[in-house]
Amino acid sequence: MAQPDYIWRIILNTGRAHQMTRDEVSAEAEAYARSVIATDGVKSINDGELLLVVSRWRSHLYMTVKSSDAAVNYAVIGVARRSAGAAELWAELHQEPIDDGYATNPADVPRAPWVGIALGAQLRNYPRERMLGIVGIAKMAAWAWIEGNKS
Repeated sequence: MAQPDYIWRIILNTGRAHQMTRDEVSAEAEAYARSVIATDGVKSINDGELLLVVSRWRSHLYMTVKSSDAAVNYAVIGVARRSAGAAELWAELHQEPIDDGYATNPADVPRAPWVGIALGAQLRNYPRERMLGIVGIAKMAAWAWIEGNKS
């Protein structure tokens, strides 16, 4: 599979989409993300401030970002490397009850490759930097997943 020139980054809450190019993530950040998503399970990240629950699902990646005590779901993130199975992943992101609603439609699946990010309503109670950090995690994981799964 040829590497893409960009990955669609979609925020489900707002419906905003962006063509994320490879140069938006450093090689060091991608290497770190690759080590974190290498296996399924719960990972402590950001110096223990967050938990990342990683689930590799067929050729796709599904992650939940939680508070360090696992009491709050800050976001769910899905990365679709290819179109096969992407509709199920897109629908799953829409079923997460972490916000009052989404601007995107579960029936309108983006063209792969994409990373979908559903931000939790609880993030409104935190500084904007927390949300930007979670989007950054999604960006790093997306490129690590896409470039690490070349078949």
